[in-house]
Amino acid sequence: MWVQSAFGMQTTPDVITVVGIASNSTFPVVTTVSTSDTITDSSAKASSKDDITFKMQIIKHLSQMGIPRGDIFFPSPTYNNSQNAPDQTPNLSQQVTVIVSQKVNVIQVANFLDGYSPRFVTGGYTNTQVVPLNPVPWYPILMKQALANARQQATMLAQQEGETIGMMVNASTAPLSLYGQSMPAMNSNAPSVEGPYATSPVVSGLQLLSYDNGQNLSHPELVAQVLVSFSLIQK
Repeated sequence: MWVQSAFGMQTTPDVITVVGIASNSTFPVVTTVSTSDTITDSSAKASSKDDITFKMQIIKHLSQMGIPRGDIFFPSPTYNNSQNAPDQTPNLSQQVTVIVSQKVNVIQVANFLDGYSPRFVTGGYTNTQVVPLNPVPWYPILMKQALANARQQATMLAQQEGETIGMMVNASTAPLSLYGQSMPAMNSNAPSVEGPYATSPVVSGLQLLSYDNGQNLSHPELVAQVLVSFSLIQK
């Protein structure tokens, strides 16, 4: 667990603003393995039948690997036709998402989904991602630490200028620019994290850091950063 210094700081005659940051990398994680496939057959009816076979075979093989049925998800398939050939037999796009615990070999699951290629399946693409099992309890913990980090920084910076900080007057978890400026709250890239299940709540204000300087981290980090303004006590 670590707490990092701010990367941005602003001052006005009456207010000092800093960025407080805190993170944790000790939370339980799982790996999601997702694949997208295209099912093509002689008719929509045949493709629908293939889709049933597709699901049954995948469930059977993954169950033999130790994956519980409740951790295998198939979103509703979609049909699509080529715009240049609207009368052509429609393709059926099907996705599979598998939640893999640390007790199961992720590479074996990914290799199976990559290599699964019955005659009616084409264009498979597999992606893996490590996600927190449940990020909800970490929001109050990390936010408290980020706020404490912000106060610590503001106190130190104010003391360097012979000032004293007072009350916190504003705090925002909106996305931050490279200069530590708070960006509009409606920004589509607002930080949020969610667990692996469709029912997992979205936790706004946290970010999941999986890479550092382009390299995969051995364990991802949950990060909270908050832009905080403190009043300056007039002497």
